[in-house]
Amino acid sequence: MVSIEHAEIFPWNANFATGIAVLDEQHQKLVALLNQLASHFASESQDDIVQQVLQELTDYTVYHFQYEEKLWTSVLPDDLSQQHQATHEHFIDAIQRFRQTTRPDNLHDMLAFLTHWLSFHILDTDRYMASIVLHMQSGMSLEEAKTQAESTRNDVHRHLTATILHMYDELASKSLWLMREIRRRKRAEENLSISQQAIEHSLESIFITDQHGIITDANPAFCSDVGQDKQVLVGQSIHDVQPILFTGIGNDAWNHAQQHGSWMGDITPKDSRHSYTWLSLSALFTQNQQTHHYVGVISSASQLLRRTHQLENEAHHDALTQLPNRRLFLDLLQHAFHNSQRSHRLLAVCFIDLDGFKAVNDSLGHDAGDVLLQQVAQRMQNIVRNNDIIARLGGDEFTMLLESLHEREDALRVMHKTLQVIQKPFVLAGEEIHISASIGISFYSNTATSSEALLKQADQAMYTAKHEGKARIHIHP
Repeated sequence: MVSIEHAEIFPWNANFATGIAVLDEQHQKLVALLNQLASHFASESQDDIVQQVLQELTDYTVYHFQYEEKLWTSVLPDDLSQQHQATHEHFIDAIQRFRQTTRPDNLHDMLAFLTHWLSFHILDTDRYMASIVLHMQSGMSLEEAKTQAESTRNDVHRHLTATILHMYDELASKSLWLMREIRRRKRAEENLSISQQAIEHSLESIFITDQHGIITDANPAFCSDVGQDKQVLVGQSIHDVQPILFTGIGNDAWNHAQQHGSWMGDITPKDSRHSYTWLSLSALFTQNQQTHHYVGVISSASQLLRRTHQLENEAHHDALTQLPNRRLFLDLLQHAFHNSQRSHRLLAVCFIDLDGFKAVNDSLGHDAGDVLLQQVAQRMQNIVRNNDIIARLGGDEFTMLLESLHEREDALRVMHKTLQVIQKPFVLAGEEIHISASIGISFYSNTATSSEALLKQADQAMYTAKHEGKARIHIHP
């Protein structure tokens, strides 16, 4: 069953109790199923879900009626039990008809019928029948029990029942309307959130001004183009922030948008060295056709290209150290692996794990730990060749990719230098910090099956170095 927000159009009331515990439990179950159906209706669930709940309601109603009829016929005369049974059959027929013709436009009628019938079934008929049974069980004759039950089933009781039924009809109608309005508002908010995210992540510069050209909002791309934070931009004149929008034909764009609702075109000055710039400008109007805001979208080829490169860099590099991340390293490793297969040149993959990094994080905090990682990355970059690759895989784990080696000793010399620079003291928050590293190395050979296998072998070799006492190098066999 699909999980949805639960709502009650038919709250259970202790006054509904018949005095027979099993019946009351079954009545509460029927009420719960009715409320569940209403929740799906309010949430505009798919038809198969509604049919599923209707089927469950039908099945349980049949079970409940069978129990009731068995109870009534065991105690009451045929005329009373048969009359009650006829109401059950009418109810089952009505549900079946609704199931066959369930459409959005008749769901409300179905819920109104179910609420009204179930209320009357519990408040009037079942309470009356249960009262007769209970009086007979206390020692009364059938006629005495009927008389006693009728005495409580007087005009006042019937009027009260009718009032309660009307109240539940009103409650069901208003609750369903409110539930659907809440659901629709939530959907509208979700759509608005998606739209907002699309604007925030757009590569194009987007700004909003009031009718006087004062900036009220701008997306990150616009802020990046003008080199100012959004908090600083809001309240400034768009004329001062982006003068290019008011040079040449750009100045006419605002008048055209105010008169006709929108304008778009090239606003690149003829004598400008700027790249091709395209403006889309839209005016927003009140009901009285007065301009209250402008929305502008600026597209620049060079700016789009620059932001594209920026996004690509962020996707492939570690934000903290600016080193290649795992994704980029695996791509570079695979490329190097294929090169070594073709050229039979020696290739080394080195896995570097810092010893004692957790203690620094725990004692000085994560900010100090981040600074330490940055300094470690810088020190390693200072000792490798230009064509060697250093990457941060995550946490305190780094890798090196050393290509076109003449012999294994070349990689070992680099790794010994790496150990030395990492073991030199670091100064963090005024304290001198000492750490070391455990390093594993795997070399390309004809037995290597893939680049991933090389990395895994280097990882295993690193763990061996760590288990042997740390601050050392281990070469995979």
